[in-house]
Amino acid sequence: MKRIFLAALCLVSTTASGMTYVEKAHLTMTSPGWHAALRETLLDQQLALPVAERINGKLQFTGFYHEVLNEKNLAEYFGMSNAATGKNNDYIGVDPTNSNELLHTLDLIHNHGQSSASDVGLRDRVQMRPWRRAFGGTVEYHQKLGGACSRLGLRFGMPFAESKTRLSPKSILDIAREATLPGTTTTVSLLDFLAGNVSGDDSAGNAQSALAKMKVTTDDQKKLDLGNPGFSVHFRFCDRPQGYVDGSAGVIIPLGTEPTGEFKFEPTVGNGRHWGFSCGVSAHAALSETCESRFEIVARAKYRYLFAGDETRAPYFQYAGGSMPAWPHYILMGKQGSTTLFPAANVLTKKYRITPGHQLDVVGGFAYDNSRLRFEIGGSILFRDQEKAEVIEWDNDTYAVADYSYDSSSANTFDYQTDGYSLKGLENAPAAERAINSTSLLMSSIQTPRTIVYAMHASMGYAVESCKYPIVFGAGFGRDVLASNNAWAKEWIAWANLGANF
Repeated sequence: MKRIFLAALCLVSTTASGMTYVEKAHLTMTSPGWHAALRETLLDQQLALPVAERINGKLQFTGFYHEVLNEKNLAEYFGMSNAATGKNNDYIGVDPTNSNELLHTLDLIHNHGQSSASDVGLRDRVQMRPWRRAFGGTVEYHQKLGGACSRLGLRFGMPFAESKTRLSPKSILDIAREATLPGTTTTVSLLDFLAGNVSGDDSAGNAQSALAKMKVTTDDQKKLDLGNPGFSVHFRFCDRPQGYVDGSAGVIIPLGTEPTGEFKFEPTVGNGRHWGFSCGVSAHAALSETCESRFEIVARAKYRYLFAGDETRAPYFQYAGGSMPAWPHYILMGKQGSTTLFPAANVLTKKYRITPGHQLDVVGGFAYDNSRLRFEIGGSILFRDQEKAEVIEWDNDTYAVADYSYDSSSANTFDYQTDGYSLKGLENAPAAERAINSTSLLMSSIQTPRTIVYAMHASMGYAVESCKYPIVFGAGFGRDVLASNNAWAKEWIAWANLGANF
């Protein structure tokens, strides 16, 4: 019997990112996770529609709107420890005298004529409340084969999305103070520095480049791109009136956005351009059945493995003594043989070898069908393994945090053994230990941690009278109920599906 299958629902869901110091783990295009698994509910119904006198093709489009709004204290997420309180600060702080504010004025604005702490210079606290929204969709085509291959099907999916992020940085210090650039009358704020608008003139011996990576600005950042296409083969292992079992195996193609690292929490689409493979299983079994209705148990699982690939990220670093400086992306560094200083993020931000590894989504529930209605309710588990990160290439004995007394106008260029900072991390560090080498890079700071999220979901469908080419339209609802680790960032997502059988 030919039918139109219609479902009208709004989906709202939340997922979680674990506590981490990793920019990528927060406010980037996350895997659809159980959103993708729930979409199978609709596809199940579409595949069950009659196919007589057709080519056994199923076309489906899923559109979505996805938003993340972080309204909570971010200190536990990527903040830095405050020595006075023993807690993490929920802001990027700078002060010329108070070490508990983490950054010293001279860490950001070089002034070799003022090489000791004094009550002048930059003072501020900048707080961020990151926000992201994304919208887009996935076009999927499923072709069932015939003849001797009647149990086989081919499936191809092409996702796309536009992702936009907003950091909303603002000064939260009641009496903030700007600093005057050495040798000029120009005053700048901490927000100016973070936006990449502060540089120094060599004529005063304080040459420094502006921040070019990991910038924090008030402007929205936006990316429109394709996601990661997937191609898979499906096989029906068991097909009986009481239920069926399907299996699948596929490949994940590395398209999507290639991050540049110019901005903190840069918008991206896709998985970072990683090849991968997937396999899955979907099973339905009737618990009770009459002529007009059916009550069944449903289970779906999808495993993915993403291979190693090169991604642009910015790790933190530690000094020879083992301590990590505050907000190391923004501290001024020098390069062996050069004169101009630069914020550390300008060289820390580069390609590293990232292996996302194992991912598993499991969905289970109960479904009720009658001649027109279908309901499903259940739960899901999302597992993401901890990433691995490795240095690809780094110039050892080249970079060091610049000592406050370094004079760029002198005849000598920067030498990490004499001009590198010796009084941070290791008191009076030996000259040979002042360089920031590959072993100084904290690769754990760019590894997304292992995360497990538990969620609940519900979906509904409604069938009406027939048409020549049966059409499917629907959506679902879900919400996470528990995450395995501290998760400040909560997400909600709404989507709708439209499908047609040929």
